[in-house]
Amino acid sequence: MAKQSIGLGSSPNDGTGDNLRVGGDKVNDNFNEIYTALGNGTDLQITTAGASSNQVLQWNTSNNRFEPTASAAAGDISVDTTPQLGGDLDVNGNKIVSVANGNIEILPNGSGKVKLDQLFFPDTVGTSTYVLATDGASQMYWKQVGSTITLSADSGTPDTYTVGNTLLFSGTGGITSTVLDDTIRYGIDNTVIATLSDNQTFNNKTYNDPIITGNGTGAGNLKLTGNSYIRQGGGALSGFSSAVQYDGAFAVDTTAYKAYYAANGQWNEMLSGTSSIDALSDVDTTTQAPSSGQALVWNAGASAFRPTTILNNVSDDTSPTLGGNLATGSNNITGSGNIDLQGGGSKLKFNFANSSSFPNSTTYSGAVAMAENTNNLFFATASGWITLLTENDGINVLSDVDTSTNPPSYGQVLVYENVGGTGRWRPNDYTPASRISAQFTITANGSSDYVFNGDGFIGASGVANPQNDPVLYLKKGHTYEFVMNQGSSHPFRINVSSGGSAYNFGVTNNGASSGSLIFNVPMNAPSTLYYQCFNHSGMGNVINIS
Repeated sequence: MAKQSIGLGSSPNDGTGDNLRVGGDKVNDNFNEIYTALGNGTDLQITTAGASSNQVLQWNTSNNRFEPTASAAAGDISVDTTPQLGGDLDVNGNKIVSVANGNIEILPNGSGKVKLDQLFFPDTVGTSTYVLATDGASQMYWKQVGSTITLSADSGTPDTYTVGNTLLFSGTGGITSTVLDDTIRYGIDNTVIATLSDNQTFNNKTYNDPIITGNGTGAGNLKLTGNSYIRQGGGALSGFSSAVQYDGAFAVDTTAYKAYYAANGQWNEMLSGTSSIDALSDVDTTTQAPSSGQALVWNAGASAFRPTTILNNVSDDTSPTLGGNLATGSNNITGSGNIDLQGGGSKLKFNFANSSSFPNSTTYSGAVAMAENTNNLFFATASGWITLLTENDGINVLSDVDTSTNPPSYGQVLVYENVGGTGRWRPNDYTPASRISAQFTITANGSSDYVFNGDGFIGASGVANPQNDPVLYLKKGHTYEFVMNQGSSHPFRINVSSGGSAYNFGVTNNGASSGSLIFNVPMNAPSTLYYQCFNHSGMGNVINIS
């Protein structure tokens, strides 16, 4: 919108200018545009308070307005091509770093120098082989370290060595030089021979791997007097010199602590007090290590003496094998071990005259036995002999089945009954409409609760677990018996609601204090009913029907 000006007319009160409403509307329009462009429509978002030279207006997100800000793009030094410090630069625990493998360069102007802490560094690159040195004050400078070194030896002419050149330490004639970790080492191989023209005396000398040879008549001798010794061999047998070349020599394997002598083209082991009998050529204790009580017996197949058990008694044989049938006669095979027969056709008898003749069940736990008087088979446990069933036994033999109290008749089935807290399968007519699905015995806990016992109220290991006023869960089409033992002051009634009227559909003896209340749950029974004491409304709970 272009700026709107108020029409003032040609002269005062000539009626040609804008009226007050039109003029006020133009003022409002102008200010609205300003406040929209420089504010939020209501407040101006720009301030120039405290502005100084060279500052710019920059948006401040903390108060949502433009404010005067220092130059260099509001403090971004990266856009300033000629930045200057106005004071000491404090890194504040940070670093001055470069990117893209760039260098960090410090370039003084003119005669200026780089100063780190108290030290001034030279402004030239120096000369090859020169090093930085200090004058003892604050000035660092390049210094040359000795340019030449004089070399001399036991023989030859001294020579001058120039620092920076290569100094060669060489060997010849079996002598080699090696440089490793600033150390020069010389090695002498077996081609270096020292020739002695006459008898020589060596006092307190150490020689590493020397070979002393001789020629002429007798091939020379090595003679030692006094408390002298010669250490021969050393190291493993595999490192010994040729036995052919040193026939008759003596040497020691210091890794296995064994002595050898060279003869017949080989090194032969010499036995000592620390040697094993197995070292003898005709003794073999390696193939089978000896055990206590064994003897060395000649083994013709191996052509060697080997450890063998000499049996004085069959009990000494740890792996005896029968060469024929073992006849016990009137004796027994006894012991605490096992009889392990894996072959087909194995037979063992377990017959006794009667069960009273059985051995102790704890001692022979796991054994089986037959009583000949009943032809019953038993197995032993720590708690006694347990009868094993056969096809000739009846179902009444099972511990949780009772067909003796009321023998079954034609068409009856086994129904589980909980009598006195002990469950039993007993014969019963198959009449679903009248069959009792569950039986509850009801007593009272004063005037506060009914106490339920019987089917469904069983705890761990089949122990009865009575409950006070439990929620009941019954099924449509099933029949339930409530045995009343709560006393005449607590009549038991099934109601349509808590404190409501009696529910009598399928209920026999509703409101009884003694005898049995039978509830044959109808198929159209409601999902929720209630049982309640007719005299004490606090005694009772919900019956859920499914």
